[in-house]
Amino acid sequence: MIKANILLVDDEPEILNALKLRLGCSYNVITTTDPQEGLKLLKGKEKFPVVISDFRMPVMNGLDFLLAVNEICPETSSVLLTGQGEYNTAIDALNSGKIFKYLSKPCDSNEINDVLKEAVNNFENERSKKDALKEYDNENRVAKIVQDQMLFSKFKPVNKHVDLTALSTPKSGVSGDFYEIIPHDKNCFDLIIADVMGKGLPAAILGAAAKNSLMHQLQVLKSREEVTPSISSIMKALEDEIHESLVETRMFITLLYARVDLRKMEISYISNGHPGSLIIRENSPEIIYLQSTHMPLGIMKRDFFKSVNFELKPNDKLVFYTDGVSEALVESSEDDPLELILDCLDGKETSTEQIAKKIFNKARTEREVEDDMTVISMNLGKHVEEVKPMTFYLQKRLDEIYRINSLLTKYPGESDELFIVAVIEVFTNIVKHAKECDSCIKMTCGVNESGRKLIEIEYVGTHFQPNSVKLPDCLNQVNGFGLFLIEKICESVVYGKGIKGTSIITLTSK
Repeated sequence: MIKANILLVDDEPEILNALKLRLGCSYNVITTTDPQEGLKLLKGKEKFPVVISDFRMPVMNGLDFLLAVNEICPETSSVLLTGQGEYNTAIDALNSGKIFKYLSKPCDSNEINDVLKEAVNNFENERSKKDALKEYDNENRVAKIVQDQMLFSKFKPVNKHVDLTALSTPKSGVSGDFYEIIPHDKNCFDLIIADVMGKGLPAAILGAAAKNSLMHQLQVLKSREEVTPSISSIMKALEDEIHESLVETRMFITLLYARVDLRKMEISYISNGHPGSLIIRENSPEIIYLQSTHMPLGIMKRDFFKSVNFELKPNDKLVFYTDGVSEALVESSEDDPLELILDCLDGKETSTEQIAKKIFNKARTEREVEDDMTVISMNLGKHVEEVKPMTFYLQKRLDEIYRINSLLTKYPGESDELFIVAVIEVFTNIVKHAKECDSCIKMTCGVNESGRKLIEIEYVGTHFQPNSVKLPDCLNQVNGFGLFLIEKICESVVYGKGIKGTSIITLTSK
């Protein structure tokens, strides 16, 4: 068995020799009469679990020496030898937390052996704590890197007229907050901000799992519905998947899910116990608070989620945050957290970065950070991304329907696959039934004010008379099914004439 190293420091060689003789059977004893030499030994390769020093020494007293030892080797157990009349000094040394034990001279063998065993065990415990803390810090460092890259999005511009900034800081190492931006097209995107109850790794792990589940459910709904799912259906799918796990772990999540539609200039949101975010109007005292609409996830399962809608205006500023921010700003129970958020701003901010930093920095300087904190600031530009109309010329051939399908699938604007079927049905009717239609058929793709696809088909030839065709009775009538389907699939179908006598059919998707 390897003997533990013990360093003895005393200006009297006789005392050192006596102690070395007494302890040499159980420990590897190193002695010196010079405190400075003792400090040099501690800085060397050898580890000393215990250092024993006499208090009264001419060059440096024992207490100062052991305080220097603590600076070099914090985990080393320091033992101070004191004489009679030095009791108060020994107590003060213990109270400082820098000295492990003291022994009054003369001390018997049993007493010193008991103290040394305790001191060596203390050294091993301190080393174990240090190793565990180092491992914990390393785990947190790795977790923070993963979290920064996977949970905290690096916002990419969803629209050149929308400015976004996010700032986040954890209470310790990693955060229970998370956020995400999910673009659906250039003029429609979802924003998520959430806060898991608790701090540190458990909250961060649960946050990662919740975000992963949300993104998974969104993709499942998209593939199933073949259109952008409503935020109500997304929240219901998320809760169905994670509710039992939240109940089992006795944790909950506050989460705000918002959809920003720049064509409609509208925000719809569902807030599950999340702090009230706000919309600040430009050059107006009007402030809109996005109040909580439901209980936090994990508290009580519900049958449905209801969203709330608000009109958006050009240059609106939106601010989202977690409760760590509002809690840092609140000084008394009478304070309104939302008013305190507004008090961080003076109206001179020219960017979302300035807004987010002012709120974030004010919260951090008010008091010591007690919780994870996240601030997201968003500014809407003066107009949405314009979708320019595109015109294509089609040959009077049925195989052009494959080209139509490809063109309409790629062109921006909201529609479903049935709308493409309706456009193809109109084109097919023109090819088959429009007499004198020998030239190219002109198709113009556009987007209306509501973001829906608008298709205009212009041709030279027989005008259609839809009112002359009866609705199919599904029994004896052969014709009329095509026109019937077109009317049911589209939001509107308009039959008209061009300036030069051409026929024009305009279809708008639902």
